[in-house]
Amino acid sequence: MKKLILTILVVMISLCVYAEQGATTTGTTTSAYVTVYTIVLTANELQGGITLKNTGSDGNDVEFQVLGYMHADATEYTIIATADNLTDGNTVTININNAYRIIVVQVMYPAAGAASTYSCSHEFK
Repeated sequence: MKKLILTILVVMISLCVYAEQGATTTGTTTSAYVTVYTIVLTANELQGGITLKNTGSDGNDVEFQVLGYMHADATEYTIIATADNLTDGNTVTININNAYRIIVVQVMYPAAGAASTYSCSHEFK
């Protein structure tokens, strides 16, 4: 029962982002990975992309990882993309062509770095 409630809660929270496809989330990185963007996809949304930008101008990098979950229960994931050197003003687009049910974007600053700012958006078809 707890697993079902947790799954429903994850889906409900995620639908806020999903309902506004193309919406942009912004924030500041921390010293540990934090989930900043969660996307719940329908069976018809198999292709798309996530755009992540280091919006800082302070010389600090953004480290990120994008996780793909095949099932709504979100217990096992695949690392779709990861990097620790997204520098000031640079943008990366992660193209996704798999049938993931949930996609999670996490960011942090590298171990030797300091906080920076980012923006994240997505579009799936």
